[in-house]
Amino acid sequence: DTTWVDLGWHAGASSGQTTTVAIPASDEQGRPFKQIRLDASESMLEYERHNNSMRTRGLLRKVEPLSIRMLTRLDRSDRTQVNWLPAVGWNAHDAATLGVVLHNTVIPMRDFEWMVMPASGHGSDGLPHEPVETRGPIASFR
Repeated sequence: DTTWVDLGWHAGASSGQTTTVAIPASDEQGRPFKQIRLDASESMLEYERHNNSMRTRGLLRKVEPLSIRMLTRLDRSDRTQVNWLPAVGWNAHDAATLGVVLHNTVIPMRDFEWMVMPASGHGSDGLPHEPVETRGPIASFR
C-alpha cells in the first residue's frame, strides 16, 4: 500500500533556466521516503508520465517496477510493462515450433515498441530464426 505525501506546488523554470526544489528526506513522523513522484494524483495534463518517478535507493532508481502480463494492456505510467503471448508455428525446416512473443505494445500506442519471438523447433536441434521487430525512430532490423 502506497501513501503519497503532497509537498505542494512549486513554480516552474523559465525557458533556458533551471530551478532547484528542496525535497525532505522523510515525512513528519521521521519515516524516510521510498519514492519521489511528480503529480502522483495525475491531475495535470501530460503526454509522457514515465519520467515522473524515482526511487530514493537501489539500482536503476528511475526504472519503474516490472509488470509481466499476458496479452496487451492499457498503459500504466508507474510500471515497466512487458506483455507475452504463446506462439505456435510451422515451417519446412523446423516442422512445428512452440514459443512465446514478448512485447511492450500497450494501448494507446507508444513512440517506440519492440517485439521478440523466441521459439523452439521440433524438427531441428536449434532455435529457428525468428525476427525481432521494432516500430518507432529505429527502423526494423532482422
